[in-house]
Amino acid sequence: MSIAHNLLANWYRDRGRRPPTAPLDDALTIPTEGPDPQSTLEMSEQVRRVREAVRALAPDRQELLAFKYVEGLTNAQIGERMGRSEGAVKALHHRTLRQLQETLREP
Repeated sequence: MSIAHNLLANWYRDRGRRPPTAPLDDALTIPTEGPDPQSTLEMSEQVRRVREAVRALAPDRQELLAFKYVEGLTNAQIGERMGRSEGAVKALHHRTLRQLQETLREP
């Protein structure tokens, strides 16, 4: 038991004296933590297109999207705020998403 203890103590002591090393090849690579410029540009273009498509919607549909995706409300809660039934909110939500899909498909 004492041999195992001493070996373990030596291992920790040696490890503390010499910091762990990394291969030189790893040091030469530059880590990229963020997205590359091309994907950033594409993403900003997509965001711009979605914002334009949402702005082109009728005001009640914009309000529905804000309640649903910004505030995270349920269809019943949205119905209360908009003065509609839960079923009417579901239908409006579905029609709004289809309209956005059609708008965003166009080049």
